[in-house]
Amino acid sequence: MENITTATTTVLTPQTLGENGKYNLRITNNHTDTQTISLFLNDGTSDFYIIKELVMPVATAVEIPVSFEPLEYSCKLQTHSATTNITIRKMTLKE
Repeated sequence: MENITTATTTVLTPQTLGENGKYNLRITNNHTDTQTISLFLNDGTSDFYIIKELVMPVATAVEIPVSFEPLEYSCKLQTHSATTNITIRKMTLKE
């Protein structure tokens, strides 16, 4: 589990051999205000958005199934709000 408290881009899965690219993400807004997030894959050059600028109401969560080839892409989450409190839980699925 990871907690993000600033506007940043967080690498959830690096672009590397040996990582499992199948998992469920549970993203929770723990802040007292709405939060805006983007979830995307990156091939080292370009971003491919799974979710772009999702506005999360106060005290809500979203679960997203993700499946990709980690040798070709990294998976990243970007928080857009200056002050944030987002929790990310990554649950790996078996191959």
